Amino acid sequence: MREAGFEASARLFDDITSRHRVPPKMASAFGAYAAYWGQADAAERAYALAVEPGASPEMLMNRGLARLRLGDWRDGWGDMEHRLEALRLTPFAELRGKESGRSVERWRRGEPVPQELLVFPEQGLGDTLQFARFLPDLVGRGVAVTVVGRPYLEPAIASLSDAPDFSPLGRPLTSRAGRWCCLMSLPALLGLDHEADLVRPPYLFQDFAPAGDRRPGPLRVGLSWQGNPDHPHDARRSAPLAAFAPLLSMPDLQVVSLQIGPGAAQIAATPQAARMLTPLDDSASLTDTARVIADLDLVVSVDTAVAHLAGGMGRRTALLLAAASVDWRWRRGGGATLWYGQTEVFQQAALGDWSVPVAGALNLARAMNERLKQRVAGR
Repeated sequence: MREAGFEASARLFDDITSRHRVPPKMASAFGAYAAYWGQADAAERAYALAVEPGASPEMLMNRGLARLRLGDWRDGWGDMEHRLEALRLTPFAELRGKESGRSVERWRRGEPVPQELLVFPEQGLGDTLQFARFLPDLVGRGVAVTVVGRPYLEPAIASLSDAPDFSPLGRPLTSRAGRWCCLMSLPALLGLDHEADLVRPPYLFQDFAPAGDRRPGPLRVGLSWQGNPDHPHDARRSAPLAAFAPLLSMPDLQVVSLQIGPGAAQIAATPQAARMLTPLDDSASLTDTARVIADLDLVVSVDTAVAHLAGGMGRRTALLLAAASVDWRWRRGGGATLWYGQTEVFQQAALGDWSVPVAGALNLARAMNERLKQRVAGR
């Protein structure tokens, strides 16, 4: 049905463009829509109309997002380099010392790998956890890397194998690096042009991985239902805790809240959550959350940083997505994801209706619980 809807929209768009010159923003919007439905040819035709000579960095960035969604990694990463200008992300304030007069130049695609490098995590926490996988690649090449970021990121960066140095944002830089880049630029700069180049084994907080057999007890499931309320699509991507009632009511299951900050207040207002454990409070650090996740059998999360943390740790994860406004990194319709080998994606069938993805997570929990019982019985 939805595919039929796309075909009708495509015919209308082709009819309009055959008779009129469409505004670049309109062409870009259709290109993004076509990319979401996996229609590479239609998306490229639309962006050929949208990206005119002298196109804005924002337009090129939008084309990059569409290309990444379609798996056109080489050109997608290249277009995404324009996001620095589109979003005004160039961190000059951190790179120029008033007293020394020293300046650091941006490392650009096609230039040799520098011997020393400053890396700025310019995106949100989830993006930082996802793209941190590429930092050991640089360190392994002998590059002296210093990540400059907010202090709460330091434990995650330090947990990497071949971990780079870390300098808290706002403090004087001790690195003498002559080049800088943003974290999301690493695939473009390192020439990671194929899907296989992006896959990594678990890489975050591997020291927390439980040794030997799991401890006795019921299946332990972590739950995160609310993202950052300041995110432009938070109203769609976050779910009410009450939507997880079937999971919360499942017998022989121990549900653990991974929610801190916004959303945690829903626990008291949700009767089915009365038995849910709440080991984290608003003061919990990323390390605290990672320690709790390491002791879980399954993490169920909407599209927020918790899903990236659990995925990067290699924990079994059910990622629940809205029917619309889905990030480029997740495939439409759900299923496996190249980014995290132990993550399965479940997507809404209708916007605002969480019953389908919650049912997917519930079925996964039931299957895991059944296997756990069989292992216990076989001992």
